[in-house]
Parts: sequence; C-alpha cells; structure tokens
Amino acid sequence: MNLAIYSPNWIGDAVLALPFLAACRQRHPEARITLIAKAYVADIYRQHPAVDRIEGLEPAALSGLRATTATGRRLKALNLDKIYLLSDSFRAAWVARLSGSRERIGYGGQGRGPLLTRTVAAPAPQGHRADRYLALLEAGSPEADPQTAGITLTAEETAWAAEELDGLSLKEPLAVFTGSVAPARQVPADKWAALLNPFASAGQPLLLLGSNRDRELARAVTGQLPAGSAWSVCGDYSLRQSIALISRCRGALSADSGLGHVAANLGLATVSIFGSEDPRRTRPLGPRTAVVREPVHCSPCHKNICHNRNEPLLCLRAIADGRLWEAYGALQH
Repeated sequence: MNLAIYSPNWIGDAVLALPFLAACRQRHPEARITLIAKAYVADIYRQHPAVDRIEGLEPAALSGLRATTATGRRLKALNLDKIYLLSDSFRAAWVARLSGSRERIGYGGQGRGPLLTRTVAAPAPQGHRADRYLALLEAGSPEADPQTAGITLTAEETAWAAEELDGLSLKEPLAVFTGSVAPARQVPADKWAALLNPFASAGQPLLLLGSNRDRELARAVTGQLPAGSAWSVCGDYSLRQSIALISRCRGALSADSGLGHVAANLGLATVSIFGSEDPRRTRPLGPRTAVVREPVHCSPCHKNICHNRNEPLLCLRAIADGRLWEAYGALQH
C-alpha cells in the first residue's frame, strides 16, 4: 500500500505529529509511507524510521490556486491508496483530492468536507494536539512506541554538532530559544534577560538559537546579560543543523516555540514559557519537561497578537524572574 501523511505546517506541530508517524507505521507495517511537508519543516522528519520518502513542498508550490493545483496533480505519480491530513487547511485537502488518493482522511472545517472520503469528528478542544493527530487513525490502532517516535539524528550529525560546539568553545551550554512566531508569545528582551540572569550569574553558558528573524531579539537579550555569558547563533544554521546542536546541549529554556518542542522531544530537560496559549493543548512532550506560566485574568486568550492594551503581554511580564531557574532546577532531581 502507498500511504501518505500530510504534515502540519509549523515546526512545533510537526514534532507533535511524530507519535502519529510511529503509530501509523505500526498500523501499516508493510506500507510505503510518504511524508508530504512544507520544505521548512521537512527536516523534522528526516531519518525517521517510519518514513520511506519525504516530499518537500517549496513555498512556490503552494502559492496561489494554479501552483497548488499543479502540485496536487504532480502527486498522482505517488499512486496513493490513502492519505492522512494532519493539516486542517483547505489547501491540504485540495492537494490530497487532486493527488488521486483513494482514501483521504482528516478533520472537517473550512468547507473541505467534500474533498475528503472520511471526515473524522474532532475530539475535545482542550485535548493535547498530539492526541488530536492520533485520533485520525482508525479505531484499534496501536499506540506509538516511544522508542521510535522521536526526532532521529545520524551519528555523523551528532559528531558534527560536538565539533561545532568545540569550535565555539562551549561545553554543555543551555540552549535558549527566545523567539516565537506569534507576537503574543514573544517574551520581551528585558524580561528574557531578567529570567536568564540567574543562569548567567551561576556560570552556566547560554547558547541562543533560532532563525534569521530571531537575530535582533537575541542580540538585545545577550546585550543585557553579563559579558561572556551568552552567545547567539540565530540565523547561522539550518533547522537540521540547529537540531543537531540542540541535541548536544545540557538542557533548554524556551519561549512557546517550535524549537522548544524539538528540545523536549530529544529528551533534554526543557522549560517552556507559556502565556497566550493553553499548555494543556500544546505543551512540549518529552521525558523531562516543565511549563512556566502566570494565570493572569486575560490568559490563555489563544490570540497571536496581545489584545490587552492597558497591560501589554501581562501574561509574560507577570512571571517572577526566578521562576525559570526554579523550574529548571526541579527537573534535575
């Protein structure tokens, strides 16, 4: 059987889809599984034992109706028997329909029901997103094996990361992910500096990782910490390289962001800062994780832009400066 999984569109959601991949492989052990993903999240799935092929979609392939239609028709070459849609977008369902897949399974909404062959009833909204993905599998599907559900790195990748950290003269740094896609989840630079200062004062080296868009914030944060305590490499590495570097870190401190999910999945002691979102739905999953949040009157609002005009980002600014230090320390016991 030729089977495809259409990935979610964000790094954190892609990480939360990994248990689905493992469970899908257990359900269909003989299937050839193709992972269809936007190119910028495809690195999450590389080397995963449940995936036979990755079909990475560049932005141009999904830009506008004509390009999206052409992409869907191009996927006919995969001769798909079944496709699971972990993305809830209409575009994903349109691509699936045009691919010619005999079965197209996903959640309804956005008027895409007629494009699916099986529309699954959405589970309770307060449930975790990873469980929401797993609920797309047919009843009786086995649970994911924790040993095969994670991000998979090669020995060469981890060796490269060790050499790279040596080149930066960093030994067992703490990974720090200051950036977040949504402004409402973006911890301000001065607040980040206050939260990180106990680590810097204790002599713990801090390595700030992220994309190009995180450079300015990372520079502002490191500028407010003691000299020589923090280094930013935001924008210097690809996602796959960043994942390898994270795997060699002592632990991780994160905004509500995709890289926080990466660190948790890799097994690092990971503390994530939550504000506008509900951690019951999207907290990182891993063997050693913690969430720091302050349940102020306007949180969780589930908004990407803060609407509290009188107290902007109150949910993040109200977190006590020592909370991150305490939460990370608790994970060491």
